[in-house]
Amino acid sequence: MFSSVVRLARVGVRRRYHHTVRLSLSVYSINVVKMKVKAMILVACEIAMVMTC
Repeated sequence: MFSSVVRLARVGVRRRYHHTVRLSLSVYSINVVKMKVKAMILVACEIAMVMTC
């Protein structure tokens, strides 16, 4: 009886850990995409400024 409770607790902790890892990875990837988009916008603005000059 006790071992099954411990096993359930371990599975719950493991699932929670994987969930937080997934969340942090998705947040990280969103931030990376934002940074890349900002860089692309800056480059596009610079190109537009050079072309208009």
